[in-house]
Amino acid sequence: KARYMGDRKGDSARSTTNLETILQSETAFQKGIVLFRVKKYNEAQKNFTEALKLSPNEAEYLMYQAWSAYKANHRSTEVVINTRKKLIRATEMSPKLSLAHLYLGYLSKDEGNEKEAQRRFERAILCNPNCTEALRELRLMSMRKEKAEKEKKGLFGKMFS
Repeated sequence: KARYMGDRKGDSARSTTNLETILQSETAFQKGIVLFRVKKYNEAQKNFTEALKLSPNEAEYLMYQAWSAYKANHRSTEVVINTRKKLIRATEMSPKLSLAHLYLGYLSKDEGNEKEAQRRFERAILCNPNCTEALRELRLMSMRKEKAEKEKKGLFGKMFS
């Protein structure tokens, strides 16, 4: 009986520690979200990194940590490469994480890879049909494509008339 009671006390201590860790990581994450929304990307990244250290299997933490790093320093090739790897990892951890697909779409668009960007935006919509940012990006891409086709036809029409 004494051993049983000792085991129970040990389990209780472990579960309290897990609960504290979860609460600390969620608190750091929420602080990061607030900073992210006001475009303080460096400070947000620090909070997301802290949350990720405490809960390394949270895809959303990884996604925000990667994207805030990119927003803070998108000109660095190393940051771009790391951001892509982390966002892909986040989609592997949580395939329905629409924002990770959206951010991969933005990354591809910034790199001039329109086809990959379109694929990622479409994937974001499959995960979340109400993803307004992805819907907007696809609409803009469609409008640009139509405009380019009209200009192309107009040029050929003028040449052969």
